[in-house]
Amino acid sequence: MRQTKRKKNSRKKKQPLSTAQIIIFTVIIITIITVIVSIVIIPFLKPENIIKNDTETLASNYYENYFYEKLTSSKDFSGNAEKVLKKYKERGLAIVRFRQLTSYGSGKYPDKVKTIKDSCDENRSYVIFYPEPPYEKTSYHIDYSYACNF
Repeated sequence: MRQTKRKKNSRKKKQPLSTAQIIIFTVIIITIITVIVSIVIIPFLKPENIIKNDTETLASNYYENYFYEKLTSSKDFSGNAEKVLKKYKERGLAIVRFRQLTSYGSGKYPDKVKTIKDSCDENRSYVIFYPEPPYEKTSYHIDYSYACNF
């Protein structure tokens, strides 16, 4: 005959965490969160990125709400955007200096204008707009040339 032994259920009750363990755990979690936030946020706070984002905002606003409107209201336009803008697809439209962008955007984006004026040479920095099919208000890309302190 076989004898079977029964094992006692040897589960131990878990001890609650001590105050020191809770503090260490909290410090570790806070450190991990801080590192993650730093990795995600710091690139956006670099002066170069701030200036580029501000310039992009001003340039898009300038093209869509002023430059495109000015082009399409000319007598040469006569309702055919492709006819007028197609020839500028490769070579781009006229150079627009940062001073023009900051002058146009000063009412709507005073903080962005101040950042650019403080960091860039407005006469040497410029953008070139390249219209793209279907030659609508938002159909374009921009090349930037920066003479800025970054």
